[in-house]
Amino acid sequence: MAVAPSKLLLQRPLCGRRFGGIAISQEVPTMLFTSSMGKGIAIPLSSIRSAEAVTGGDWQVVTKDGDTHVFSKIDWELWLETTPTSSWPAQPGTYLIAPEREANDRQFWKTAVVGWMINLEGNVRPVVTDPDGLSKEWHVLHPDGRVEASDGVSWDTVTEWRDAMLG
Repeated sequence: MAVAPSKLLLQRPLCGRRFGGIAISQEVPTMLFTSSMGKGIAIPLSSIRSAEAVTGGDWQVVTKDGDTHVFSKIDWELWLETTPTSSWPAQPGTYLIAPEREANDRQFWKTAVVGWMINLEGNVRPVVTDPDGLSKEWHVLHPDGRVEASDGVSWDTVTEWRDAMLG
């Protein structure tokens, strides 16, 4: 994962600004969420005065009202990874797939890719219907039958991919 800047000034609109080395070409979502440390806090981006890395990799966010919230490094990186700067629809018939390693009949799990996004770090990521389906490593089954992994490796058919995954 790319290293985030040590201090960010977040102001609306973000469109046309640079964030973490990425030029923001479209408006980003209006909330910054935290789950583990902030216990479900949602902060509108328009109310954030600054965000700064603190000791241990956590991030401290100060609102325009002077309130301070701490985001864990994991929450901050998740926000960078999952916040789109732009998005577009996927071609129908595009799926995220994973081998079912315990199944004897060599089946695989799949969920529909409804779109694609560019996140705040500039990476292209699939937008899926199953929120738990997008893990660190993922494989996309394209409508033409090709399978492509998140690391760039690809197979011409799902059979070749399944053979490579399950041996």
